[in-house]
Amino acid sequence: PDIHNERGLHCIDCHVRREIMGDGNIYSHMDQATEVECEDCHGTPETYGSMRTSRGTPLPNLGWEGDRMVLRSKVTGAVHVVPQVKDIVDPEHPAYNPLAAMAMNSNHLKKQGGLECYACHSAWQNNCYGCHFSRDLGQRALDMLAGKQTPGRPATDYKYFVNFKNFQMGYNAEGKIAPYVTGCQVLATVIGAQGQMLLDQELPVTARGLSGLALNPVHPHTNRKTARFCVECHRNPAALGLGTEGFNLSRRYLLALTPAPHGSLLVIDRKNPAAPFVLASLALPDPEALLAFTDPITGKVRAALVGDRTLGLVAVDLSDPREPRIASTTPLPNPRDLALAGAMLYAAAGEEGLFAYEVSDPLQPRPSGNLRTREARAIATHGLYLLVADGPGGLAVVDARNPTDLQVASRLDLNGDAPEENDASDVTTLPGYSNPPAAGVKPFHMMAYVADGAAGVRLVNLDNPRSPYVTATLPTTDARAVFAKFHYDAGSATEPSMEREYLYIADGAGGLRIARISDPRNPVPITEYTAMGPVYGLLVANAFEPPHNVAYLYAALGDDGIAILDVSRVDAPREIGRIRVAVGDHLDIERVQLDRIVDEDGRQIKDTSHEGARPFNRTEIERILGATGWGPL
Repeated sequence: PDIHNERGLHCIDCHVRREIMGDGNIYSHMDQATEVECEDCHGTPETYGSMRTSRGTPLPNLGWEGDRMVLRSKVTGAVHVVPQVKDIVDPEHPAYNPLAAMAMNSNHLKKQGGLECYACHSAWQNNCYGCHFSRDLGQRALDMLAGKQTPGRPATDYKYFVNFKNFQMGYNAEGKIAPYVTGCQVLATVIGAQGQMLLDQELPVTARGLSGLALNPVHPHTNRKTARFCVECHRNPAALGLGTEGFNLSRRYLLALTPAPHGSLLVIDRKNPAAPFVLASLALPDPEALLAFTDPITGKVRAALVGDRTLGLVAVDLSDPREPRIASTTPLPNPRDLALAGAMLYAAAGEEGLFAYEVSDPLQPRPSGNLRTREARAIATHGLYLLVADGPGGLAVVDARNPTDLQVASRLDLNGDAPEENDASDVTTLPGYSNPPAAGVKPFHMMAYVADGAAGVRLVNLDNPRSPYVTATLPTTDARAVFAKFHYDAGSATEPSMEREYLYIADGAGGLRIARISDPRNPVPITEYTAMGPVYGLLVANAFEPPHNVAYLYAALGDDGIAILDVSRVDAPREIGRIRVAVGDHLDIERVQLDRIVDEDGRQIKDTSHEGARPFNRTEIERILGATGWGPL
């Protein structure tokens, strides 16, 4: 609970009449009417609390008793001591806190800009990523303004993701950094009077060309005495609005590759998961790597980029998914995997290392840089870095701030004294928020997960990307691919619902494995699913199939095709569909990242709707993720 509520304060003990009842002005947003700031009561490192709001309104229930500022509750009359920041950062004062003094400096607290106090001290925030609005024009409903039944029955009771852990921040309307939460994230379906589909889960687009799935600054009112860990912002790209793979909402199309000698790119209609079908195919000589280029605003697939051993990097125009066509080819030797970061595409090319391409126009990639590695097999983007599953070279962390001059920032031998046994084939990341403790600070670690063949899956701490280390190993048969995401486990009459983190593993001959990774030092195996045979690749994404939000896992089974599983219950996967065509290891899907506000280049994706509020730009992202002074980088 918020510490003010926990200590017995009421809303009006902080907020004044002018905020609540109005001051004669009309405001667009609640934050424009709010006067009281944390500093008004608790002060700053230089000054004691003024006992006036930011607009000069007196706070008459505040006063000094000796050397203590106290607040007398307007509701109960109880007296509460109000700690002063000036005392907390003073080494000579009994209230001195060295950790607080380290954080409450000019890097964080400024007269103009800087952080809101609650950017660090809010312990959690509630998010509802995505909400479904439908309107059926074949039915009638009461129009509350007209007072009569009119055509069109609306429904707004469908939600995609409920989330309490994921932390994001950006600038608020006052120019200070504050937590961000979902604002209005409504996707629309409209059914015509004759039952025809007029809009099918359409994403809104603003007049500025931004996604209307807004994310907005807010004071969550979940303040605690303890603050967030430094790494939760300074080593966590998701906190800066770059999003995760945990809140992907899939659209209609699934993409897959069939191997040589009958190579092709498949466009699969997965809208009905029980009866998926190949909508179109494009013949290619020897396709190996795949990336779906989905418009981050509309969520519609625009292109596919395919690494082909014969043609190189193939740009495929999917403006009409029913008629894919090759738009261009660019040299790329030995393609193994592709990853996108802003307008940069990165390709893992085995012993040839990494290749970078500028893809502001995805149909015309332009070569940008190259870095030799041991045997680059897979890539995951991670803010300023690329994480490379480097085969016998283990995990390579690559500094990608300058794509024309990629540099290895660190290497991690996954096998200790036996580096020759490294077999890194895939890597993914997920912020490690863990489950909330009974008391104290919620643990956080920035984590990566590396598929290391028969040696298992390595859980890797990335709190310092220049010095990663293995925290635990999940035993497997032959880990080929990994995917991590947040998932909500539904509760029962006796157990509460709980949001947890899960790792999905394509374990080769070992089938599908699912493990809980809420504790990075103690992963817990949950499921071993072998009914569909060997699994060589996978991805996980949610989809809304009215009236349910379902978590789907797409498993690449080689000659046995692609299996579609319902993994809404991670302890009981259920196969519901199969595409029976031989496929390679790589799959990708048309989807929108609901928690992504900005891309790696600092380009704003989603609306903030509060005038003056904005996400971080590229320079700020680099400065925050590259910060030093509280620990080594």
